Amino acid sequence: MLEIIKKRKSIRAYKDKAIKQEDLEKIKEAIQRAPTWKNKQCFEVIIIEDEVLRAKIGEIVNHNPCESAYTKAPYLFVFIADPTKSGLRDDKPYYMSDTAIAIDHAMLCATSLELGTCWVGVFPEKEIKDVLSIPEHYRIVALMPLGFKDEEPEIRPRRSIDEIFHKNIY
Repeated sequence: MLEIIKKRKSIRAYKDKAIKQEDLEKIKEAIQRAPTWKNKQCFEVIIIEDEVLRAKIGEIVNHNPCESAYTKAPYLFVFIADPTKSGLRDDKPYYMSDTAIAIDHAMLCATSLELGTCWVGVFPEKEIKDVLSIPEHYRIVALMPLGFKDEEPEIRPRRSIDEIFHKNIY
C-alpha cells in the first residue's frame, strides 16, 4: 500500500483512451467503502461521462487543472455532500473530512490501476450546481478527472518525517 501512496501524483494531462468498466467499478467500490464520521455516509458522486458536459464543466472552471482533464479524460467525478446528513462537532463540519477520505480512496485505487487523477478544489460552485442540477443544500467538495496519464510529473518534495511528527508534546 505504501508503494501506491508514494506513486500517487496530481495528473494534469490525459490520453483520449477508454477505461475498462471493471476498473471503474473497483474505484466506485473503493469510494463506497470509505469510512465516515458516525457512519453517516453523507457524500455522493456524480460521474460525468458525456464529453460535451465534461467540456462545459471545463469551461466553467477555466480548464483548471488543464483542458485535457475535461476533454480527454473519459470521466469527471464530482464529489458532493449533504451537510445535513453529516454533522458538526466543536464547529467542525464532518462532511468535508468524510468526502476527502472518499476522494483519497478513489485516487489511491486509481493509482493502483495505473490511472491518473487530480484533486480540483477551486471552482465556481453555484454554476456547476446549476449545470448538474445539484440540490441547493448540497456542497461540491471537489472535482476529479480520471483517465490514463499523458504525463509523468516528478514527485514533489515532501517535508521530512521529523518536521511532521512530535513525540508526546509539541
